[in-house]
Amino acid sequence: MSVLTTYVAVVAVKYFINGLNAPENRSAPIRADVETDDRLRLFLLGDTGTGEKMQLKVASAMEARCRTHGVDAIVMLGDNFYPKGVVSVVDSQWQEKIFDIYNGPCLGAVPIYAVLGNHDYLSSPSAQINAGSRYPRWNMPARYYTRTFGNVLSLVAIDTEYVDLCSNTGSCMTRFLRSELISNKHLWRVVIGHKPLKSANFKKSFSVSSWLLSKFICGSADFYISGHSHHLEHRIGGGCKTGIFVSGGGGNGSYEINTKDKNVKFVKSENGFLELEATSLTIAFRFFRFDGKKLYVTKSTKPPESAIVDTRSDLPILIQ
Repeated sequence: MSVLTTYVAVVAVKYFINGLNAPENRSAPIRADVETDDRLRLFLLGDTGTGEKMQLKVASAMEARCRTHGVDAIVMLGDNFYPKGVVSVVDSQWQEKIFDIYNGPCLGAVPIYAVLGNHDYLSSPSAQINAGSRYPRWNMPARYYTRTFGNVLSLVAIDTEYVDLCSNTGSCMTRFLRSELISNKHLWRVVIGHKPLKSANFKKSFSVSSWLLSKFICGSADFYISGHSHHLEHRIGGGCKTGIFVSGGGGNGSYEINTKDKNVKFVKSENGFLELEATSLTIAFRFFRFDGKKLYVTKSTKPPESAIVDTRSDLPILIQ
């Protein structure tokens, strides 16, 4: 059997298994509005769920930033629980890896929005959807959903583990995704998922699901933010008109990166988190290291109906 044949067979089997395990339950409406001020601030990070020292360090940096600047929500980009997800809503890991970690006087008062990662699929992904009834801070109403923050931003959450195709927005993620990106064009349209569309990590730079999702996201969303690859990255170009961020340094070990990737504006193999700050016309992204050091800042502006991503050639390329 050739290498290509083996790869196709493995991908097909994994897709079939994930399809069987993909949760169909819902704990709240998949579309909802969230009241917010004219300025929105989110902390986004993935690959957090170790409960170990580095996750605590990143959480401490987030708490410090929260105390000085405030934050409206934490957004978790999958692999919320290592090594194999949670088995139920009363699993002890909820406290050990979520609520005992992000529990400071500032962070502990804000909601958490989350998506599923590949490790979360290894036990009961449905438990993470059902958990909202037990833990009011936890928001994952389904494996895909949208939360619209006032007149500022539409956050579209997707499940990159099972990219299903159909014609019904109520039961098919890709149809839902397309519908959400067509609407709310006056808002910033930000898609979040676990796996990146592309990244500077050698092993996590491509997947079949990412290739398929890029057909729906690139050029339709303003930004796509993911985890999965354990590093921090901002990239523009490479055939995708959507700005891409990877924030996979939430608590697990960091990965080797390709510093020669020509589409990278910033990349660093570090633990840390991404801050998004937005108004109706401006949006800024900032990467912070686990010790609170600011690593990178980029800003974009847009007219009322469409985003303009700043791709000027005179912007610094920061590869560290």
